Amino acid sequence: MKKTIAYLLTLVVVVLTLTAPISVSAQSGFTVSCSPETVTAQPGSDDVISVSINLSGNPGLWSTRIFVVYPEGLSLIGTNGKADIVNPGRIYGASDLTVGIPDLALDDSRVLPALKAIIASRGLSTEGYLSTALYFEPEAFETITYTNGTLATLNFRVTDNVTPNSVSEIKILYGEHDFLYATIKSGKVSFISYYPETVDAKVSFLTCYHTSSHFESKAPTCTEAGYERTVCDSCKLVLSETAIDSSGHSYTSEGSITVVEPDCTSGGHTVKICDTCGDTVTTDLTDPLGHNGNGERITVSSTCTAAGTLTVYCTCGELYSTSQLPLADHSYKDTVVAPTRTEEGYTLHTCTECGYEYKDSFVDAIGGDFITGDLNGDDVVNAMDVNIVRRILNGSVTPSEAQAKSGDINGDGVVNGIDANILARFASGIINTLG
Repeated sequence: MKKTIAYLLTLVVVVLTLTAPISVSAQSGFTVSCSPETVTAQPGSDDVISVSINLSGNPGLWSTRIFVVYPEGLSLIGTNGKADIVNPGRIYGASDLTVGIPDLALDDSRVLPALKAIIASRGLSTEGYLSTALYFEPEAFETITYTNGTLATLNFRVTDNVTPNSVSEIKILYGEHDFLYATIKSGKVSFISYYPETVDAKVSFLTCYHTSSHFESKAPTCTEAGYERTVCDSCKLVLSETAIDSSGHSYTSEGSITVVEPDCTSGGHTVKICDTCGDTVTTDLTDPLGHNGNGERITVSSTCTAAGTLTVYCTCGELYSTSQLPLADHSYKDTVVAPTRTEEGYTLHTCTECGYEYKDSFVDAIGGDFITGDLNGDDVVNAMDVNIVRRILNGSVTPSEAQAKSGDINGDGVVNGIDANILARFASGIINTLG
């Protein structure tokens, strides 16, 4: 009863379809295929062989109709999938081929012309073949099926009518209006036919008694398995086969494994060369060690005025680091200057490298009356006193009160060039007195 209701609903849809245009949209990536590619059976064996119809890239289908053309020696006994089988076992000879209009009707008057039109467009021969139509209907009118994978599996029984040692095909055919998507807007039905980018599909069907066979073998390699098998001489079917596992690579001989140690800039690794096939593989990768400071060290010594430099190299010869050294200490020569009547004494420290100097250990001046012309208070009038007067005159020395008195040779109250001239003449022995 349920099937009858579904059938009537479908006929109602068909009536709507006759008034609704069908647009065709070729779908990239939408394909129909069969599996397996080849099936083999013995004539009269009563074996059941199965062929799957597969979809890939399904854009969304509402209904589907597929035609199956198969050899006379096979009997279609059923399908695994939601499909109505229409007119199983009909033989369509070449004389019956006329052009028809594909549509969704299930009755023979509409299915037959659709099949004839497809066969004619393909230029196929129907001699010795049977045919059927598979119709996949929705559970409800607006149900969309996004199924990918196996759409249906066809089960055939092998009969005595199969021609021995023959090669034929099970063909899966369809037209441009056989994969439909339906919509209803404002009570109006619209159909889009999503036409696959593949044209039909097929499975090769071989029949053979396998009366003679031969042995084949393939030795395994390091990476590929081998086999030992028995193959039919007529149809080439593999009757039995034993797989032999691959042997895997061997690295036992001397020199087959080379370990490369890492250095500052390059990582380490292990190179393995297979003794059997010569395949090379690199394993055990390690990171570079990076530079180190264990190499040569070059030092530019510091002085008391300029910092030195320490340059460190890596063991590989690359520069590792450069650093500045602190200034060296001054190397002093000490001179003790005794105090005089007018000048304090002190110790003078002079650097023998750069000339830097400083004074410390000061001793007070001895004091006492001044002597005319003795500006440094050493109780002797000589060239040193002349030099002090000249420095007073050029402004580089500010005279003390005692020096101002000692330097005023002519008693005019001023230390000037006249005083310097008299003092110089006395110190050089030109005159004997300063009076």
